[in-house]
Amino acid sequence: MSPSASSGTDWQTFFRSATRVWPTTADEWELRPYFILDYDMSWRELRDHIRSERDSEHAWAVARILDGARWTDIWRLLTPADIMRALDRLPRQLRRTWTDALRAWA
Repeated sequence: MSPSASSGTDWQTFFRSATRVWPTTADEWELRPYFILDYDMSWRELRDHIRSERDSEHAWAVARILDGARWTDIWRLLTPADIMRALDRLPRQLRRTWTDALRAWA
């Protein structure tokens, strides 16, 4: 028996709809980013995490963006300073990749 049949939950509508591309309307900013599949979070909420004073919140958002967003969307959302701020908190592979990239661009 599937989880939806046993609990009465419709898992297909559990999270808000996701965008497939960069949001262009106010309504699309309330949808889930295409690269975040496991959290019910809007583009607007993701931006709030990037701007957060809490290092853990900021680093979580940066890691999710670097790991899943398209190249053009990474740079729409983040600055090199955002990545530098989160660098020590990124997962090992992302930290290696982006440390080398930032070093090459400096």
